[in-house]
Amino acid sequence: MSFQKGQSGNPSGRPKGAKDKRTELRELLQPHAPALIEKAVEMALDGDTTALKMCLDRIIPAMRSVEITSDQNEEYESLVDKIERKRRAAKLPS
Repeated sequence: MSFQKGQSGNPSGRPKGAKDKRTELRELLQPHAPALIEKAVEMALDGDTTALKMCLDRIIPAMRSVEITSDQNEEYESLVDKIERKRRAAKLPS
């Protein structure tokens, strides 16, 4: 079957109310979420490095680089100065 240029292969589109496969899987797993999380943590604590990576990736998401404008940089430096002054006033270690 060949499609004509400029004509959709699915003119009706996706039916209204049709769920994404990921949504269906999420709904299927949701009732078991506590047990699955407990098992993943148990496996991580038992030394399963894949389970450990999965747990850590959920706890500490990957850092993303962000471009900072000069105005934002000044705000950041001001905030850091305030925190440093409070730390010194409370005599906390650096």
